[in-house]
Amino acid sequence: MKKIYNNKVLKFLFPIPSICTLVIFGILISVSEINGEPATIYDKLLFMIIIFVCIVIPLDIIILIYKKAKNYIKKRIKSKSKKQDVFMDADYSIIDVDLLSDNNSKSDTKNKAQSNFKSEENKSELNARSNIETKKAFIPENSTLKRKLTVDSYFEEAGKFIIDKDKASIGMIQRYFRIGFNRACRIMDQLCDAGVIGQEEGTRPRKILMNTDDFQAFIENNDFNYKDFTSIEEQTKISENNSKTIIPERIYMYNNKFDYMTGHDFEYFCADLLQKNGFQNITVTQGSGDHGVDILAEKTGVSYAIQCKCYSKDIGNAAIQQVHAGKSIYKRDIAVVLTNRFFTPQAKEEAAILGVKLWDRDILIKLIYNSSF
Repeated sequence: MKKIYNNKVLKFLFPIPSICTLVIFGILISVSEINGEPATIYDKLLFMIIIFVCIVIPLDIIILIYKKAKNYIKKRIKSKSKKQDVFMDADYSIIDVDLLSDNNSKSDTKNKAQSNFKSEENKSELNARSNIETKKAFIPENSTLKRKLTVDSYFEEAGKFIIDKDKASIGMIQRYFRIGFNRACRIMDQLCDAGVIGQEEGTRPRKILMNTDDFQAFIENNDFNYKDFTSIEEQTKISENNSKTIIPERIYMYNNKFDYMTGHDFEYFCADLLQKNGFQNITVTQGSGDHGVDILAEKTGVSYAIQCKCYSKDIGNAAIQQVHAGKSIYKRDIAVVLTNRFFTPQAKEEAAILGVKLWDRDILIKLIYNSSF
């Protein structure tokens, strides 16, 4: 009986609600009378056929449509939730950025994912970025029992210090060793990779995973290549071709957390990224009277007029119009809007008409990733 009911036709014609409807009408017919006389079998059968055609089949169709619509909506929601993670993948498999590619032709699917962007994505992007940097700085150089690890010269002292204090924070290391934010971050990452402290858990303090004896045994059982990580500004200072633009040291204190930057700091941050990605003759324009252009730069014989936008919402078409006008005033080849967010559909449409390149959050992340090599 079960196999028969599993037949698709039967399941369509006789779903449970339809069977219940037929049973109810069947009971009503059996006790009904026609012209004061009990209904004959012919009358009952005819009435049941009419009920089946006029009520049961339409009810079956409504139930079928409802089920199909329900399944379709479920699939759409599931597909959308998967695509929301499109923004940042921790492996960063794409290394080269085609900065001249037309970003206006991105798919509608990605536009939907971008419109659902949440601030939590900032954390996932920056955590992935941090993990890549940490793994590069903390790679075993051989496969023998004793690993040779490249660490900061304060690594051992910092480990003993946080174990002694039974808590770990970047601020503690900064104050104790009187070092910059980036170097303190790097030491924390190295201690985390070594298993001395746990991973970040939101705003909660990191767990201390080793005691003094465990840490001393770890030091004795491994070989270390101690390296002084000097000021990041010294490591990444602008080349002679970019002598017009000096990046303030405070920019590096953000540790690539660009969403927290002021507008002017974001401009210098972008100028530094462009330099690291092969741009030359970089100039950050004055804050007032810049005609909608924040950075002037060149690469492979092509000149750029770039407007930088560090916003908390997607960029509209006003920025497109401003940089397009500024490109003509500065006599540049290409106009670009570079932002920490994405662009509205109207902005994309206008950029396509005016020939303005849109470098959104995806490209900004790729610029940061490329600059680490």
